[in-house]
Amino acid sequence: MRPKNGSGCCWPCCQRTTQLHPDAPHKARQIWCSKDRLATWTAFMRDGKELTGTDKCDTSALDKIEAMGDELGITGTPGLIFGNGRLVPGAIAKDDIEKLLDAK
Repeated sequence: MRPKNGSGCCWPCCQRTTQLHPDAPHKARQIWCSKDRLATWTAFMRDGKELTGTDKCDTSALDKIEAMGDELGITGTPGLIFGNGRLVPGAIAKDDIEKLLDAK
């Protein structure tokens, strides 16, 4: 998400949520190992395209991301961390996101 008028930014954090989605780690690795991670993630999440690529590459960064989420207390997805340090677990309305982006 882009900062609005130079104000705070928002970092979305998605945990792999293995308990809810047993195949999530495999899918996360497939996306990570793809040639174009953003395009692959977008096609999968927004367009419903099946993941067909390999999950065989260095995915140690995914473990680091998950550990950081655990350290920050993120227990689900999505988790939004705003520029002022506020963590909002779960989905929230666009208007609420805009207000939090402007918060100090």
